[in-house]
Amino acid sequence: MAKTTFSGPVKSLGGFVGAGSNNVVTMTAGTTALTVLPVAPSAPGVTPAVTSSPGHAGKTLVVADDGYILNLPAIVATAPDDPTNPDQVNNLGMEFQVFLTADLSGANTVVINASAGDAFYGGALYVDDSVARTDAQSFTAVAATVITFDATTRSGQFGTMVKCKAVADNVWLVEATVLNLDVSTSVTIFS
Repeated sequence: MAKTTFSGPVKSLGGFVGAGSNNVVTMTAGTTALTVLPVAPSAPGVTPAVTSSPGHAGKTLVVADDGYILNLPAIVATAPDDPTNPDQVNNLGMEFQVFLTADLSGANTVVINASAGDAFYGGALYVDDSVARTDAQSFTAVAATVITFDATTRSGQFGTMVKCKAVADNVWLVEATVLNLDVSTSVTIFS
């Protein structure tokens, strides 16, 4: 299906259903520049070469027990000359959701970086998922630029989820539910 742009508001009496295999992206280990919309690869011989991207905004990004660096796009809050133009560069409202499908082990980490000048605000609720304990703890993000999950104190466990949403110029709103077997030894995921 081609790109469809609504200048809104859009009302649905039956809801909007984001269903199907393209709504979940299994991430490849390594460094990834996250994109809002899908990007086609550049033609052979074209420089600089552009790699393809399935588009990541509005989708669930699945990570496993491996090393990942996910670089968020820069927030562009510039008001467009024509707010109905589907090609405007303003990207407020874009949202990225990352979900861990395995416990991290060893030196494996998941790192989410804000673009230069952007920062994370919001918080993370840490939940102890062991049978013996039911502790909870929270950490706030104030002008943080990096989110890090690891195999020890930064809660890289199956079921951990973080959402980052561009809500203002240079501001990512962060909501995270972080699972950890021992909340008492946890440290903040924000730096």
